[in-house]
Amino acid sequence: MIRALERKADRLVQEATARLWDACLVCGERNGVMGHHIVHRSQCRGALYGLRHDLCNIMPLCVACHVPFAHGQPKEFDAWFAKTYPAWQKGLMERRAGMLAAASCCRTLEYLEETCTRLRLGKWP
Repeated sequence: MIRALERKADRLVQEATARLWDACLVCGERNGVMGHHIVHRSQCRGALYGLRHDLCNIMPLCVACHVPFAHGQPKEFDAWFAKTYPAWQKGLMERRAGMLAAASCCRTLEYLEETCTRLRLGKWP
């Protein structure tokens, strides 16, 4: 049940990304825009699980920028992000630090149901 809700929340994050942004923030391309996890999904475990479905951790990128730049050159992408969006990067790192300090995992049915509802209704922090 948790895995099914997790996949639903992942899909809703992508749908919310499409509603919020209509272009890649790197190159401006309007086609094929998808959500990129700034703090990568592989790092969104344990205390950081909440970042997986947090729109503050999602950046719209087109296919041409997502895989070759964000995933293919992660250090360069992280440097570009910090330089281009310093307030966003600072806020995200503060949010990450707060989650690590709290050291609690939110991968529960209740959390995922609430997350899906919030994303479907367009209500996020």
